[in-house]
Amino acid sequence: MKCGRTYIPDAGFAPGYSNLLAGYAQDLFKDIERLEIYVGGIPRENIPPIGYVVTWSAEDLLEEYLRPARAVFDQKIVYKDPLEHIGEIEIPGIGVFQWFYSDGLRTLLKNIKARDMFEATLRWRGHLEKMRILKDLGLLSREKIVIDDNQIDMIRILASVFEKNLKIKTDDMAILFIRAVSRDERVYEETVVMYGDHEDPATTRFTAIVFASSLELLIDKRSKIDPGITPLEKLYRYKDYYEERLYRYQPKKDLVKINRRIL
Repeated sequence: MKCGRTYIPDAGFAPGYSNLLAGYAQDLFKDIERLEIYVGGIPRENIPPIGYVVTWSAEDLLEEYLRPARAVFDQKIVYKDPLEHIGEIEIPGIGVFQWFYSDGLRTLLKNIKARDMFEATLRWRGHLEKMRILKDLGLLSREKIVIDDNQIDMIRILASVFEKNLKIKTDDMAILFIRAVSRDERVYEETVVMYGDHEDPATTRFTAIVFASSLELLIDKRSKIDPGITPLEKLYRYKDYYEERLYRYQPKKDLVKINRRIL
């Protein structure tokens, strides 16, 4: 702040655009009883053998199933084992998915006041049971195994298998669904879906658009944004600015769909 610069952390898909919508929800309701954020970059079809493909670091992907996820319940921060609870949700117009707790709230833990709040990662039905089996077998683990006098992390072995067998070229989609319920039981829901393919993955494009839009915003609105650390939930007033660019920067029409309702 002393140098007069502005830093926007996590300017991507989720965390990122999810923070923007969370900030909008807080401005809309003031008092949030419950905030649910569901995100996922997944293939458009439930592809065997596990309903998922590897499009980035397999080891970092597997860490999502092990890393304790911070959530808020009864206004207290708690830590959730990602695979301990498997939920299911139907997203209107998109489909039915499984979800597990993921550690994506980050700055929202400080900046959003809600009695209950969590982020969950979406997967196709059946995927999470298979990941549980891998964990029960000890393959999805940070423990080491000795092979020919060499110690190797189990997770690295599994990551190598994923890298070899799950790098499948396919069409994909990035889904973001947020639901906020106010203390007086009003409801805000918003769904954002972006479609991609193996040459232009949806999650990568979504992240790039939010990042580029944040740079544009700092240039266009420099005098209106205070210096310092400014996460996207504090930039909710520019929601339309970001949304317009989600449409503008698509390589083709009909690659992004946005629906919202306020009850």
